[in-house]
Amino acid sequence: MGRKGILAPRRANDQLYIFWNAETPGAVRKELSNAGTDVALFESGFFNWSMTYRTDADVYWGYGYRGDLLNYVSRGKDAVDIIIKSKKKLAVWITSNCKYTDIAKVRMEYVQAMEEFGLQITKLGKCFGSYLEENEKYQIIKEHKFYLAFENAMHCRDYISEKFWDNSLKSDSVPIVMGPVREDLLKVAPIDSYIYAEDYDSAAELVQYLLYLDENEEEYRKYFRWREDMSLTDDKMIATIEEKHPDIKPMRRPKGLCDAVLENKDIKVINSLTKVLVANDPEECLNSVH
Repeated sequence: MGRKGILAPRRANDQLYIFWNAETPGAVRKELSNAGTDVALFESGFFNWSMTYRTDADVYWGYGYRGDLLNYVSRGKDAVDIIIKSKKKLAVWITSNCKYTDIAKVRMEYVQAMEEFGLQITKLGKCFGSYLEENEKYQIIKEHKFYLAFENAMHCRDYISEKFWDNSLKSDSVPIVMGPVREDLLKVAPIDSYIYAEDYDSAAELVQYLLYLDENEEEYRKYFRWREDMSLTDDKMIATIEEKHPDIKPMRRPKGLCDAVLENKDIKVINSLTKVLVANDPEECLNSVH
């Protein structure tokens, strides 16, 4: 396959080498800058495929996908009734990065503003001296109506982490999302399952809406329609997204790594992983290093 690079002599010509990455482009750029001579491996045509959360990756390995989520959570009216009855508190936020990056400071200031405008927020994580076991964490989240799914980076292409999928949707809480681009959420998330912070002009306006939902159960319940309506399938959601947002190309069920390898007939080489993993993201994403 004509590959060059540090490890090229050690590999078989017919073997696929796949680079797996779950970190933001800013974090990747930081690691590459500290890699020294090893960085040549990324630029030598050694790797064949990327396996990342990016929807344009050779193999998609994201934090979640609507179709998988539909199969994971309990569904139907009774299930949503139980969820609604379990809510004892308003909002919860769990974070361990509170001051070391620009986005961490922005998030902290935004949360403080939300509290000043009347939103009661349970704050957990290392930033607040709280260390929780996983089971304990998820149980606490389930008791809250909203989870602040504030990402570690701003507007990184397709970067929607466990804060959205595991800490929010899988934990029966409505995510308040900050970080992803709206279009990226529409591509992969269940329809009408989240509240996008950037839709509101200020923290005060967002808090006003959250307090309204707190007083109006039927309006709050609409964020669980994707679970309550058993007729909603992945395919139906895709069709709805295409109808409502014709400029969005919704993601369909991704092919797994084994299937991709078995079906592969092409010889492909990635000449520059830096271009694949870092290019085409805005500076606000690249500067969000955690």
